[in-house]
Amino acid sequence: MLGPWTETVELITPGTWIDFFRCVSDEYTGIMADDFDTRSTLQVMVSKIHLIQERQYDVIFHPGHQLCVLSRPFITTCQAVGKFVITSIESSLLYGPSVVYQPFTLQSVHQVYHVLDGAINVTIDGEENVVWVGETVFIPAGTQIQVAFLGKYTRFWAFSTGNGLEALVEKAGEAYEGYMVPDKPSEADLGHVREIAKTLDIIFQSR
Repeated sequence: MLGPWTETVELITPGTWIDFFRCVSDEYTGIMADDFDTRSTLQVMVSKIHLIQERQYDVIFHPGHQLCVLSRPFITTCQAVGKFVITSIESSLLYGPSVVYQPFTLQSVHQVYHVLDGAINVTIDGEENVVWVGETVFIPAGTQIQVAFLGKYTRFWAFSTGNGLEALVEKAGEAYEGYMVPDKPSEADLGHVREIAKTLDIIFQSR
């Protein structure tokens, strides 16, 4: 597992072996994990090896094992000659209403959102639509929407036919040193967001 955050779906047998993972893990009450944890993974594991052996989890460490890796890159604007974009959008309900909860319209870009984790509430013309994991919502250009994040951690793929949410986040936001959703978000300047949005043909409703 090479990414900063990797999820797998596996069959564990016998079922009691799940306690092995509880033994080697630490309790965390944030959204995902401590992105800036500077502890040595090796040292942390070494301190727990005696517990693993005492509780007889039948684990044999094999540090030289070679893994098979499959890569599936996103399509970039360079590869698509500016015609479309596929990006991942992530946030949390713990942040409260985000910038995209303000009613907005992508004037000339069609969008497709496919939820991978958590859920989102997409309000279209005043009608709320909860989109769960594995579900997809299609949003034609010129449609006014609002997006609310419903999960402690929510992630969805955003497909667009041009500059969409990814361009707005890049140009109106700021660089982030970590890899995962932080426990506390930085403040957003809605006025700045609106100005950048205009250059992308994205209109936020005035309030």
